[in-house]
Amino acid sequence: MAIRAGAPLIVVGRALGHADARMVDQHYAHLAPSYMADTIRSTAPNLTL
Repeated sequence: MAIRAGAPLIVVGRALGHADARMVDQHYAHLAPSYMADTIRSTAPNLTL
């Protein structure tokens, strides 16, 4: 639910006790397919995807 709500994968990974976001990315990133695009749009709006 946190990922779907927009929580960064590293935050969710750390909350689950992982050292980095790789495990979360491998298993849960599919829950937020637009995560990367949304993040780029909000942090670097001049980039196009």
